[in-house]
Amino acid sequence: MNRYLKKIPQILVFIILGAALSTPLNTERVYATQTVTAQIACGDHHSMGLKDNGKLWLWGYNYYGQLGDGSTSNKYVPFELISLNDVKAMAGGSYFTLAVKQDGTVWAWGKNNSGQLGDGTTTNRYTPVQVSGLNQIIAVSAGESHSLALKQDGTVWAWGKNSLGQLGDGTTTNRYTPVQVAGLSNVLAISAGLNFNLAIKNDGTVWAWGINDSGQLGDGTTTNRCTPVQVVGLTEVQSITAGYNFSLALKQDGTVWAWGSNGGGQLGDGTTTNRCTPVQAIISGVSSIANTHGQHAIALKSNGTVWTWGGNNMGQLGDGTNTPRITPAQVPGIDNVIAVATGNEHTIVLKGDGTVSSWGRNDYGHLGDGTTANRYTPVSIANFSLITVPDPPADLLATASDSQIILTWNASNGALSYNVKRATTSGGPYTTIADNITETTFTDTGLTNSITYYYVVTAVNGAGESNNSNEAFATPQSAAPAAPVSVLAEAGNAQVIVSWNPVNGALSYNVKRATTSGGPYTTIADNITETTFTDTGLTNSITYYYVVTAVNTNGESPNSAEVSAIPHAPATSCFLLVITMTNGLEKEYELTQEETESFVNWYNTRAGGTGPEYYIINKSYNLGPFVFRKEYIVFSKILCFELMGFNNN
Repeated sequence: MNRYLKKIPQILVFIILGAALSTPLNTERVYATQTVTAQIACGDHHSMGLKDNGKLWLWGYNYYGQLGDGSTSNKYVPFELISLNDVKAMAGGSYFTLAVKQDGTVWAWGKNNSGQLGDGTTTNRYTPVQVSGLNQIIAVSAGESHSLALKQDGTVWAWGKNSLGQLGDGTTTNRYTPVQVAGLSNVLAISAGLNFNLAIKNDGTVWAWGINDSGQLGDGTTTNRCTPVQVVGLTEVQSITAGYNFSLALKQDGTVWAWGSNGGGQLGDGTTTNRCTPVQAIISGVSSIANTHGQHAIALKSNGTVWTWGGNNMGQLGDGTNTPRITPAQVPGIDNVIAVATGNEHTIVLKGDGTVSSWGRNDYGHLGDGTTANRYTPVSIANFSLITVPDPPADLLATASDSQIILTWNASNGALSYNVKRATTSGGPYTTIADNITETTFTDTGLTNSITYYYVVTAVNGAGESNNSNEAFATPQSAAPAAPVSVLAEAGNAQVIVSWNPVNGALSYNVKRATTSGGPYTTIADNITETTFTDTGLTNSITYYYVVTAVNTNGESPNSAEVSAIPHAPATSCFLLVITMTNGLEKEYELTQEETESFVNWYNTRAGGTGPEYYIINKSYNLGPFVFRKEYIVFSKILCFELMGFNNN
C-alpha cells in the first residue's frame, strides 16, 4: 500500500505547485523538510490524518492497538495521539501503523505477529515503539504484515513477514528488525501492497518484488520475486501505489498505468482481464493516485475532482451505488480536493480547506463521522481540519526609497500566500493593497514622498487568514540623484570645456578639478544648471582631471567618472616659400602667414607693373654673429616660386 507516497506528492502537487510534477519526484524536496504538510492515510479499517503542526489524529478499528492510544477501543471520530509529536509522515498497514518523526526515526504500533513493528519482537504494541536501527528515514509504507522505509541515501529497508519474498532480501525469512532490500539504490519513492512492493528510481523506472500470483509485479510473469525486478515498459513515472494484488503508476504526462488482478475492473482499462504488464487506464490529467488492500482505486485530477473505479460492494467508489466500475467515473459532489487515500473498502479525501470527507464501509467507525453506517456518497467529518490557520508573519520590515517602500517578512509555516495591508495612520484602518503574494517581499510603488505609510501582512492557507503581523512603517523620500554619465573634457587654449548628460531629478551640478588622477578634487563651480562648463585661466600643457556631481534637495550624487584634458596654445599657420631664380638657384624661407600674405601681395602688385622692384625678407635666426639679416628678393630674378603650408605649435 502506498500510504506515504500517495499522500505527500499529491499535497505538494496541489498546494505548492498547482499542477502535476514535470520531473521524477525529488526526494529532498518532497520529504526532507522541517515543514509539515497535512496528510491522510488508511489502514484496512482505520484512518489517520497528520496536521500541519506535526500532530497525528486517528480513528476507526483498534482491536490490535493500531490507533496507538493504549486501548483496544474503536474510535468513531478522530482523536489526537498525544504521545507522539513532530511527525512528518505516516502509513497504515492492515492492522498496524507507522510514523516518521522529524528526526528521521520510525515509530510503530498495533499488530506484530510477523515482526512488522520492527522492534525485535512479535508482541503487539498499543502505544508507539521505536523501530530498531533506523534513522534518516524520509518515507514509510505498510503492507499486510510487513513494512518498508526509504532512507535519505536512496536505499530501502524492510521488516516483518517474508514468506513470499516481500522483504526483497533474497530470502523468505521473516525479519523482526529492518534489513536492506537487495540491489536497490537511488530510490525516490516506495509503496507496500498486501504482500508485494513497488519502488521508483531516480531515472523514472519502477521496480517490484514479492508475490506475483496475479501479475502485480508487472514483469510479464506470475513468478514471485525475492529481489526487485523492473516493471516492463514503464519510464517517466512520478508516483506509484501498490494495492491488494494490483498496481498503479502515474506518469509525468498525467496518464495512469495499471497491472495485476482485474476481476473487479480495478485496472480501469474497461475490461476485467488480469494484466502481467502495464496497460493504460482510461483517464488523463491525473495528479495523484491511491489504492490499498482493497479492490478499488482512486485518482485525483489537477482540477481537484476525484475519480474512482473497481470494486464497490460497500459504496467505496462514492457514486451512490454499490455497482463496480471498470472505467474511472467522477465522484459527485466533491471538489477542491488536494489528497486522496483508500482503505480496504473505504475512501477518504483531504480538501483544500483542511476538512476531510469519507465514504464506503464504516462498521468500525473508520469514516470518522461518529457512526457505523456505511456511506455511499461523501460525508464530511464534522469539526475536524488538518490545516490550521497559519501564524501571523514575523519580523515585518519596511524600507523606504524614492516614491516606494520595500516590505520583507519571515515565512509563516503552512502559509500558501500573503496579503499586504496599508494605512496612513498607525493602527489602521488598513486597506488590502496586494493579495495572493507567494514571496516574502513586496514593493509598494507610486507613493507620495514625505508621507508616512503603515503596513501589516497576513498569512493565508485553505483554513483561513492569520491575524495581522507586527506593524511596520516608513516614509519615502526623494533620493539624491545619480552621478552624471557621458562626461567629456575638451581642451582649448588655457581652458577646458566639460560637458555631461542631464541627470533625472537633478536641480544643479557641481564641477570638481584636480591636477592628479583620482584627486583630491576641489569644487571649482557649483549650482550649475546647464550640462556644460568652461574652465578658463588654465596653464597650457598641464593635465587637469575633472569629476561632476548632480545635486537636488536630498543631497549630492557620487562623483561621475573622471575625465582629463591638457589645454594648449593654438596652432600657428606657417609656409615654406621656395623661390627658383632665373639662374637656376633655389632659395627657401620659412614664413608666417602674415609674412606669406605680404610677399604674395608684393609679387602680384609688381607683376601688375607697380610697386617696388624688390621685396625684403627679415630673419632673426640667420647664421653667424649677426642678430638679423635682410635679404632682398629682386622681382626680375624670380623664375617661379612655390608655397607649402604647415602648422607650427
